[in-house]
Amino acid sequence: MAQRRKRMDVTLNLPSLVDVVFLLLIFFMITTTFSRVLTKLDIKLPEARAVVEQKTRDTIIEIAQDGRLALNGDFITL
Repeated sequence: MAQRRKRMDVTLNLPSLVDVVFLLLIFFMITTTFSRVLTKLDIKLPEARAVVEQKTRDTIIEIAQDGRLALNGDFITL
């Protein structure tokens, strides 16, 4: 027996595609109007300032054999 092949018809549901395109159109129209509103905000940003370089000085702490402490060459007491 010969089998007959069934013809499969592929159809697109056009009303649902039109709905999707319409919703995308509305979405993009609304988002572009929001972007215009957000760009009109008056925001004052702080200005950048140059950092002043601080001079550092080495601190030398010495401990003598008898237990005395010296800070930058000057003996100190606790």
